[in-house]
Amino acid sequence: MNVPFKSAVPMNDSDTDHHWSKESQPFATAATLLRYMRQGWKLVPQAEVKSFAYHGGRHVDVYYFMLTKNEHHLEMPVLMNPVVRRFITHHQLQVTRVSAQGVNLREATPTRQPEAEAVNT
Repeated sequence: MNVPFKSAVPMNDSDTDHHWSKESQPFATAATLLRYMRQGWKLVPQAEVKSFAYHGGRHVDVYYFMLTKNEHHLEMPVLMNPVVRRFITHHQLQVTRVSAQGVNLREATPTRQPEAEAVNT
C-alpha cells in the first residue's frame, strides 16, 4: 500500500532537499524517507528494527526500510521518532525485531541480521 503519507507540517522538497548516502551517513532522516516516497520510490511492506543499548538503560531504535524504484533497491535505516511511528502505522508495515546485541551504534553499519522476531508497533 503506497498511499502518500501526509505529514502534520507541510513540506516542499526544497525544505528537505539534502543528499543522503549510506556510505557517508549511517542513518537517514524521516524527511529523507518521505522525500524518496514522493519521488516515486515504492515501499516494501516489511521493515526491520534494531535496538541499540547505551549505558544507564537508554536505547535507540533504528528502523530499516526497503525501497525500490525500477530495477534499483535501497535499504534506508532511520532513527525512531514520532514521524517514523506514524509512517509505519499509515503504511501498515509488518515490523520484525532483529538482534543487535553486542553492536556499538557508533561503529554499526546499517545491515540486517538473520535472527528476528515479529513485533507490533
